[in-house]
Amino acid sequence: MLLASGVGLLSFCIIVLLTRFFLRHRINMEKRLDNISGRTESKKEKHILTAEKKTRKSNLQFFAHLKIIDALDRELSSAGILMKAEEFLIMWIILIFVPAGVVIILWDNMISATSLVIIAVVLPLALVHRFKKKRREEFTVQLGDALITLGNCLRSGLSLTQGIESIGNEMADPLGKEFKRVYKEINYGVSLENALGALKDRVKCEELNLIVSAILIQREIGGNLSAILDSVSETIRDRLKIRAEIKVLTATGRMSGYVVGLLPPAIGVILMLATPDYIKKFFESQTGIGMLIGAGCLEVIGFLIIQKIVSVKY
Repeated sequence: MLLASGVGLLSFCIIVLLTRFFLRHRINMEKRLDNISGRTESKKEKHILTAEKKTRKSNLQFFAHLKIIDALDRELSSAGILMKAEEFLIMWIILIFVPAGVVIILWDNMISATSLVIIAVVLPLALVHRFKKKRREEFTVQLGDALITLGNCLRSGLSLTQGIESIGNEMADPLGKEFKRVYKEINYGVSLENALGALKDRVKCEELNLIVSAILIQREIGGNLSAILDSVSETIRDRLKIRAEIKVLTATGRMSGYVVGLLPPAIGVILMLATPDYIKKFFESQTGIGMLIGAGCLEVIGFLIIQKIVSVKY
């Protein structure tokens, strides 16, 4: 009990210290936004911000060389998770090693520890992917109403930037939040093209790409933007209708893919946690290890084949 309490207290302290380490860099965020929005920086403030930036760079020098950091930043932003890649990676590493280490120290059970490691590796990525997909679907559904609002703003004499502000204030999340961010970026001096490009990178929505392309082309060659947006809105509504029909027709196949891909590994992990001695026999012989590897390969192949069948491009 004393050892378990010590391990738990150490893990808690590590999490608190890491959280405070990363959050301390956000304390001056309001000051930086004030500086960007127009307030003149003094030499002392510039020196402080430069020193803070160098300190953060040196503290995170290990992560700076990892290419996964940029990709993870984009994934977290697309999923709407307000967390930096470094923070997510640190918490992920703690989640992987601390529970498994406690199980090994207290019960000396490698099978259960391995199952916990598998869960800790897969679960955060699965949640990020799920949040990203759900957020993109909600964003796509809101695009039709957003285009109607933007077209009405343009017909009433407002500028495109004012229309974006109106969408950000009137629409619910996630679309309202993203357009409000675009409006703030434009106010802070970012060009409209770059702000819309950053929006495309965050959301990764094909329908949004149509809208952004239409806006950028109109700004280069001219034309009636409200009429163009009405045409794009009709195209998006047709695409959503086709997507809904395809989703209904392929529901059975997609469910079969989930069952084939997730049920056997889930049962294996449950057995590793509940009755590790039953699964232990597979790891004690080369035949058992080969059977596990073969079953895993077949699972992946079957899942990919089913996903290929039910994925319809339109």
